Amino acid sequence: MNLQKYTSELPFLPFRSIAQYSHRLHRNFFYTDDVREMMCEKFNSWVIDHIFALQEHESGLQMLDIQHWDLKNMPDGSILLSCSDEQGRVVYYEHGHCDVAVVENEAFVLDHSVLSLRN
Repeated sequence: MNLQKYTSELPFLPFRSIAQYSHRLHRNFFYTDDVREMMCEKFNSWVIDHIFALQEHESGLQMLDIQHWDLKNMPDGSILLSCSDEQGRVVYYEHGHCDVAVVENEAFVLDHSVLSLRN
């Protein structure tokens, strides 16, 4: 059996044409498909909103081209959101309780206004 005649050619295969999404409130910031799938579909888009909102108000964050963000669940049920620079120095953190959906531990990179998941 010749499978080649039953498979479609590469140009006709579906693909994602949008690699980055513009944020609805912060138009100068974008997030990738991976971030959208991980955070928005699990009703945790507030994390994206919060990281982008901090860019306008925190002068220490504005000076960094690359930011490493960590979102962690603490044993007491609280959440720790922290940002470190390229050398690993923590430049911003928040600790508190969250009343929204359950948040998983995640790591992000904000590189020149584009938020992506850190591997």
